[in-house]
Amino acid sequence: MQKHLFTIIGKGQCGKTTVIKKINELYQSRLESAGFTVCHEKNPTGKDIALRYTHPNGLKIGIFSSGDTASIIDKYCGIFKDCDIIICASRHTKPQFTAIRNAARDQNRLLHVLNKTGMHKTDTNLDDDWIIEQFKQKTQNLEPFSSL
Repeated sequence: MQKHLFTIIGKGQCGKTTVIKKINELYQSRLESAGFTVCHEKNPTGKDIALRYTHPNGLKIGIFSSGDTASIIDKYCGIFKDCDIIICASRHTKPQFTAIRNAARDQNRLLHVLNKTGMHKTDTNLDDDWIIEQFKQKTQNLEPFSSL
């Protein structure tokens, strides 16, 4: 199976973490109903999330919202390197996006980039909905999303 890396990129404070959380909320109960178990890789009390979903058949999904620095991206891409699908956030600046590209290349992953427009947080619902729709389209033929 081809491994995938989905990243939502944008400026600082534009709502990347919010979109990651919305994607997680959209799929969490569906994944758990499909037999996936969830493990917190980061303390869930903070703003950011880092979760691993594991299915008994071996399929794994990693999702994290911490993408403020290249070292954080490197850390979580390393933690989730055994996952078939990684979903993450990254700032659009060169060090962070380079870390994303390197992780995709080094882990032989197909890279999917979804861009946040950088709208002010109070105007992001339409932008968030658009990104979530793009994510749904890109994952509609991927297991496990195709069966959810």
